[in-house]
Formats: sequence, C-alpha cells, structure tokens
Amino acid sequence: MILENIKKPLLIEHVIIMAFFAVFLVIYISRSGNFSFLPVLSIEEKIRIFLEKTLIARPRNKEFLIGYPALLLAMSMSYLKIKEFKIPIIIIGTIGPVTLINTFCHIHTPFLFSILRTFNGIWLGLILGLIIIIVFYYLVKTFRKIVNYIVNYALN
Repeated sequence: MILENIKKPLLIEHVIIMAFFAVFLVIYISRSGNFSFLPVLSIEEKIRIFLEKTLIARPRNKEFLIGYPALLLAMSMSYLKIKEFKIPIIIIGTIGPVTLINTFCHIHTPFLFSILRTFNGIWLGLILGLIIIIVFYYLVKTFRKIVNYIVNYALN
C-alpha cells in the first residue's frame, strides 16, 4: 500500500501542505527549549507577563494556543463528518498532551506549580478551543448552505 502511494504523482497541493508543515515544524522546534534563534515578539512577551501575574503558573503557549484547541477542532470535525485535514490537525493537537507530560519532566519545578500550570493550560485551551469550534461550525454551516444552493439551484 505504501509503495502504491509513493508511485502516485506529486500534486502542487501536496507540496504546499508539506511546505506548511515544514515551516510549522521549524518554528515549533526552534521555539522549544530555553534558547531560540527566533525572537519573542513584544506582544507575546506582554501576554506572558500578564499571564504570569494573573495566573501565577503561566501555561505554555503551545499547549493552550495550539494543542488543546486543535484536539477540540479535530473532535468537532468528527461530529461534522469532515475528513479533510483531520489527521494533520490531530497530529498538531498532540502538542497539548505532550507538553503536559513535559511539564512534569522538570524535576526542579515544584509539583504543585506543575499541577497549577497544567490546570491553567487545560482551561485556557478549552475556552479557546470552544471559541474556535463555534467559529468553525458556523463557517462549515455557511459553506454547506452555499454548496447546497449551487448544487440545487444554479446547476438546474
């Protein structure tokens, strides 16, 4: 089965998708750890400071901004019976649980601090994910209405 897929021609949309994921992966890897060749934007720094002052234990950005919302989006795609791009979104969503596990791998960080950081990441990710799901749901609903209109009226 793999050999059959390798023999298929490479389409431009495949190249675009691979380029997108390559850029995403470079940014993700370069921003992981304590040092990065990519600078932290001033707005991001201000948001980090705000979250640290407000929540005490600031969750990791990739956890609540990318990971958990992507997992919720993938679940909503199942509910809406959308198969396109679901697997890549699930893969991106694994950032959430992986980051959660990574939080507890830092032996120098107090355990209760890690629990608070995890809790903050989950509830912020859920809120952001729900907002994304609502927007996504209405976009899909609108798109499906437009497609149904074209199929039923414009083509007849």
